[in-house]
Amino acid sequence: LENAKMKQIRRKAPGTVNFLRCSTLPKGLQSGWCQLAGNHQSRSIVEPDPSVTGPSGEAALKLDSSPDESGGIASEPFTASSPEREVTVSFSYRGRGEFSASVLSAGNLIRPRKLAPEEKRWKREVITLRLPPKRFASVLQIVGRGILYVDAFRVAEKGEADYKPSAPHEISFFLPPSEASVSRIQFEDEPPVLNYYLTGDARDVTVRGTVTDLYGTTVALPESTGKTGSFSYLRTGKPYGQFRVEAQAFRNGKPVSVVNEMVVTRLPRPVCWGKDAPDSPFGIHTNQLESSIRAMKAGGFNWVRLHDGARHLSCWYFVEPEKGKWKFADKEINAYRNNHFLLYGQLGGAPAWATELHRLPEFKNNYAKVYFTPLPEHEKEFAAYCRTMAARYKGVIDDWFIWNEPWGPIFFHRSYDFRNKQYITYGGKAENAEVYTRLSKLAYRGAKEGNPECRITGFNSYGGIPEWNETIYRNGGYRFCDEVDYHVYYQDQIAGFPGDGLRERMESAFSGILKGEGRLSKPYLMSEGSAGSASVEETEPRIGLYRHSITWHSTEEYHRTADATIRFLLSHLSFGVKRVFLYTSHSYRDLGRGSGLQIMLGADGFPHPTLVAMSAFARRVEDRKFIRYQKLADEVYAALFSDGKRTTAVITGSPIQHARILFRGSFPVQIADLYGNPLSRAEYRGRVLYFHAECPPDVLGNALKAVPF
Repeated sequence: LENAKMKQIRRKAPGTVNFLRCSTLPKGLQSGWCQLAGNHQSRSIVEPDPSVTGPSGEAALKLDSSPDESGGIASEPFTASSPEREVTVSFSYRGRGEFSASVLSAGNLIRPRKLAPEEKRWKREVITLRLPPKRFASVLQIVGRGILYVDAFRVAEKGEADYKPSAPHEISFFLPPSEASVSRIQFEDEPPVLNYYLTGDARDVTVRGTVTDLYGTTVALPESTGKTGSFSYLRTGKPYGQFRVEAQAFRNGKPVSVVNEMVVTRLPRPVCWGKDAPDSPFGIHTNQLESSIRAMKAGGFNWVRLHDGARHLSCWYFVEPEKGKWKFADKEINAYRNNHFLLYGQLGGAPAWATELHRLPEFKNNYAKVYFTPLPEHEKEFAAYCRTMAARYKGVIDDWFIWNEPWGPIFFHRSYDFRNKQYITYGGKAENAEVYTRLSKLAYRGAKEGNPECRITGFNSYGGIPEWNETIYRNGGYRFCDEVDYHVYYQDQIAGFPGDGLRERMESAFSGILKGEGRLSKPYLMSEGSAGSASVEETEPRIGLYRHSITWHSTEEYHRTADATIRFLLSHLSFGVKRVFLYTSHSYRDLGRGSGLQIMLGADGFPHPTLVAMSAFARRVEDRKFIRYQKLADEVYAALFSDGKRTTAVITGSPIQHARILFRGSFPVQIADLYGNPLSRAEYRGRVLYFHAECPPDVLGNALKAVPF
C-alpha cells in the first residue's frame, strides 16, 4: 500500500528553479494556498496590500490578526524532486508581532522557526530539510499575532535560498468583487468572468487558457494579451457547477510561465439568500471565516451548529475562563448572523476552575479539556452560565443543545487516568446518563430563566446504546427538553430509498422514548452526521477539480461523495427529521492534508463539487414537505416533495440500478441532474435526478414511470 501511494506522487524535475507555481501573491491567495481557519483564527485578514511592494516587485500579502487572536496561511503543496533529496524553503517577511514558520507534512510540524519581523526591513527566512518521503505533499505554514507582510516564496533544491520565480512570468487569478466572490462563487445572474494578472513585463505575451467542467468536458478559451485580462469561462454547455480555468503565458510561441488554475463555482441564488430561514431543514458545522460562511449560505444551508469549529463561541469553558470574568464572542456570532445564519448553540464544556481539570496540570489534550464535567459544588454555576447565555443572546441564539456526544468518554468525563491513559467517567452508559440528565435539567431550568421562549434540545443520543437514552427517559429527561437530537454517521453505506436503514438508526437512538411514549411527541433533529466516505481517519485530501495545485495523481470520486450526501439528506427528510446538521465544512487545514469528514469544502477551504449538489437539492426542496416515496420500478423511486402547487420528484433508488425515467404528462416539466444542470431526457444510473413541475404531487407522481435497462 505504501508503494502504491508513493507511485501517486508527482515530483518536479531535479533542478527546477522553484517547486511552487505561485511564488508571489499580488492578487491574493491562489489555488493550493489557504488561510488558516482553526479556532480563534477565522476572523483574521489575509489579503494583498498594493501599498507595500515586496522583494518580488509585486504587492506583498498581508497577514493581519488584529480582528482575531491569531492568523496565518498554508502554502500550496510541494514535494522534493526525489525522496532522498533535501529541499530549501525560503520567503521574505517584514512587519510586527509574534509569528512562526514551519513545514507541515500531514499535520506534523517540521523545523518550526520563530520569526523576528521588523517594520521597515525585509528579512529572508530559510528552512532546509528532508521531507517525509511517503507523504503526498508538504506545505509551508506561517502563523502568529500582529501584522506580517510576506512575499517572494521559493522551494528548491538544497541551498537554493535566494528568490527566483517559477518562470519569467506568473499568472494570478482573481474574481470580480461580488456577494460571494470571497468564496470563489458566482451566481447565475453575475457575468461568468475570471480575471488574471501577469507578473513582469507583459509586452508581447499571449495568455492561452482552457476551461473544464465537473463532468470532464474541456473547451479552449479565446487567447488574451496584456498584463491584465479576463476569461469568460461558461463555454461547456453547463450553466451550473464548477469550472476549472487553466492558463499559461507564451512569448513567440514559447511558454514563459507555468500553468496556473482556479476553480470557480457557479450556482443559482439560494431560496433564502439574504434572509433568515427558521423553518429550513438544512444545517452545517463551519468556522467563522467569511469565505466559509458565504459558501455555506450560497449552497443552501441556513443553520450552523456551534460545535468544533465554533464551540468556543458558547461552551462554558471559553466564555467564563475565570470565575465571574466573562469573555463573550459577540463578534464571531455576529459574523454568522450578518450572513443570515441561525445558530444552534452549545450549552456544555465546563471551565478548568469548575472541574477536576484544575488539579491535573499535566493534562495536555486541548480538545478534550473542554469537556470535563463540573464538580458537584459548581453545578449551580453551570445553571447560572446557561441562564446568562440564554439571556444575553435572546433573539440572536434561541435554540440550544446540551453538551456534545455525552455518551462518549472524550466528551463527558470527570477526570483522567494517566497510568492507563483513560478518561474517568461516572461508570457505564447508564451511570453517565444519570449525571447527564441531572445537568440537562439544570441547563433547561437555567436557560428558560434567561429566555423563556428559547428551545432546548435534550438526549443527544446515538443508535445502538439503549441504556443511554432509556436511562435519560426513566430519570425524567424527556420532560426537560423541547426537542431531542441524535447523531448518525453512515460511513460508506448508501441511503435515500425505502428501507435504507437510517430510520431504524433514529428509532434506536430514541428507543427509551418510543417505549415510554409510543411515539416521538417532540421534534427530533439529526444534529451531527454524514455519509459517503465519512471517517475520522485521514484520507486523500478533498481536491475536487484541481489538477495543477496538487502533487499527486488524485483518485478521489467526488461524484460519489456528492450523491451519497444528497441521499443522506433525502432519507432524513423522508421520515420527519426537523433539521439535519451535516458534518462538516470546517475541518480543512491545508491542501496537503486530508480529512474524511470534510464534505462541502475541499482541503483548502474552497467549495467542493458536493456543495453544487447541495445547492441543487436545497433549491428544489427548501420550502416543500416530503409527501411519499412512489415506486417507479424495482429499486427505483420518486421521492415527492411539494407545497401543494409545486412538486419536485427526486429520482432515487439502488445505486446499482439503471432505468430510463419516462414522463407521460401533458404539462411542462423540468429535468435536472445531480448538480442541477438541465437534461432533455432522464436516465437513472445510480445518481439522483430531479423532475419539477407546477402541479400537485399526485399529478407529477402519476406521470412518471421507470423502465430498467
